[in-house]
Amino acid sequence: MVTESPTGVTVPSVPVDDAVGPEAVVVRAGPPARALAAAAPLIALGLVLWSASRGGLDRTAADVVPPWVLAVVTLVAAGVVSWRAATQRAELTADGVRCRNLLVSFEADWELVERLRVDRRGPLVTVDLVFANLRRTHRVGAATRFGGVSSGGVLEALGRIPAASHRLDDAAP
Repeated sequence: MVTESPTGVTVPSVPVDDAVGPEAVVVRAGPPARALAAAAPLIALGLVLWSASRGGLDRTAADVVPPWVLAVVTLVAAGVVSWRAATQRAELTADGVRCRNLLVSFEADWELVERLRVDRRGPLVTVDLVFANLRRTHRVGAATRFGGVSSGGVLEALGRIPAASHRLDDAAP
């Protein structure tokens, strides 16, 4: 049996299969990602229509690629960004973390992760993986939430995994 809370965090109460055990948390895309998923195609469509209304889709002799091809590519790219934003997810287990973000997907063992840094930037709360001996961090995109109950639910779920709770760095009140 898997319980899903209204915050988009799935915590298996009984192991369903070998992939998700009792010490696992699955975080799905939150409201910021869903807003991006809805906005990306609308913005792209608006840009294409605006360009068409100004004659931007008319072919000229200087065009290497027909403008309508660029318009189609813009709409397809917006669809891909929208799909990736809506399907973001992070699976944190006792062994490590598997994350599918907007642009990249990655896996990491807990031995490589130095800490889980929680940042509050305006209305958003983000979770970043800080790797030992690296200057670069990786954002857990699915854990990005607006501050409040939703972000509190994600941080509470992360605290249920012993490997994650030891590395959780939430310095804010």
